[in-house]
Amino acid sequence: MGRERDETQLVAPFPDRSWEDKTVNQEALAGLVVLAGEQAGRRIRLSEEEFLLGRAMECGFRVSSTRVSRQHARLRKRSPFEWEISDLGSSNGTYVGNNRVQTQRLRFGDRISLGGGVLLLFTPIDELEEALMHHQRMESIGSLAGGIAHDFNNLLGVSLGNLEFLEQLSSASNLRDPIVREALADMKEAALKAAHLTKALLDFARRGKHEEVPVNLTDLVLKSVNVISRTLGTSIVFDVEAEPELVVIGDAAQLNQILLNLCVNARDAMPNGGRIEVRASRADPGPLDSEAPLVKLTVRDTGTGMSEDVKERIFEPFFTTKSTKGGTGLGLSTVYGSVVGHGGSISVRSAPGKGTTFSILLPRAIEIAPTRPTTTPFREPKVEGHGAKLLIVDDEKLHLRSTARLLEHSGFRVFAASSGPEAARIARESGPMDLALVDLIMPGMGGVETMDRILALCPETRVVLTTGYVEPAELKDVQERPKVPILRKPYTRTRLLRAVSDALLNPAAPTQSLPAQR
Repeated sequence: MGRERDETQLVAPFPDRSWEDKTVNQEALAGLVVLAGEQAGRRIRLSEEEFLLGRAMECGFRVSSTRVSRQHARLRKRSPFEWEISDLGSSNGTYVGNNRVQTQRLRFGDRISLGGGVLLLFTPIDELEEALMHHQRMESIGSLAGGIAHDFNNLLGVSLGNLEFLEQLSSASNLRDPIVREALADMKEAALKAAHLTKALLDFARRGKHEEVPVNLTDLVLKSVNVISRTLGTSIVFDVEAEPELVVIGDAAQLNQILLNLCVNARDAMPNGGRIEVRASRADPGPLDSEAPLVKLTVRDTGTGMSEDVKERIFEPFFTTKSTKGGTGLGLSTVYGSVVGHGGSISVRSAPGKGTTFSILLPRAIEIAPTRPTTTPFREPKVEGHGAKLLIVDDEKLHLRSTARLLEHSGFRVFAASSGPEAARIARESGPMDLALVDLIMPGMGGVETMDRILALCPETRVVLTTGYVEPAELKDVQERPKVPILRKPYTRTRLLRAVSDALLNPAAPTQSLPAQR
């Protein structure tokens, strides 16, 4: 059965926005989006006067495809808004559109092909647009906060209720009593659920540069809808299907935001409740000039639908059909920018009274992102004499005490410090430590500087850094030291002991001490 004639479609091309007919923000920077190839979805800012493309180490955009020469092509800035591309004698040629070129001026919207194996879009990257996208993300967090606060209060109620119940038990009760074990199990389950909610909320709220990493879209869709459904009310019914192992290269936070905005938009179109269908599946190659595989993400609602004049403007910034207090009109423009930034396209089908369907096509990555971290059987720490010296450094004293109890009960000799200077004093006065467990974010002396102070005093000390949440930029100093493991909070006893055991048993050389970051 075909669709009714009055159901029309608006398509954001894949992606070609006819830039010569639009006014580009004067603060915009030129950039590239990889549409097809091994890094499909990657977004690159052209901040230098010249930019090399090829396989060589010195290239700003470096690929491994043998169809691309070592120094394949050069982008050169001629004026603030004028760039040109020059082929550098490559074997398989440089193309702009369908034309092989030697040197050619570029226009926003041009597609560049390197040797037929890599396809790039020359596009503006607007700092203002990215700021607006962050503003919309924060607005969406406000919508999420109410529903998540409800869940947190329920989970806290579980913990507080069971704690007060345990306090009221007689002294004759012990940990082996079934009712005590049940209360403790409920508290642990509530804490783990709270940790998962926190992680999901931070994934939505995270601000930072567009990442280019393998993202398992299957997992992302299932987990995101689980969080979103908590916030939209019981009158909204979700129906979700996702094919396994759908992987794209991109930014998980932005992909989360796309899904959140579309679901909130669907909710607003169903004031009396309704159904939201979310589908993720493989798709046939689209209008790309390649055979790149695609992923299709669809969000369909049973709401009021849209007229054609509304559909024509839905991706415009600040356009909204809601009341003054109902929204800023940034939601769908944010979705559009994020989709195009991932090298994709978005289309919408809608008609009054017939609901709305948004369909997104994204380049599918060949690399498989694991659905879950690889796990190994738990090993109890094997340390000489079960008396290894551990230094714990954490400014949160409740967390410091609970971690110290777990490790002392497991046979370690524990020293606790609530600041970097106190940790340095303990390391100086108490002799070499076998391992230091250091919180990454602390006031005053941070975790990296604390680690370096400890290593300067005790070079043989192993270090494990811990953190509850940190922006990728704040991890830069740590990522440059691959021998420093990071343990994410909150952690269970099993994860804590495994991290400590692995660090102590690691045969590699001790962590290298670098100059303290000041």
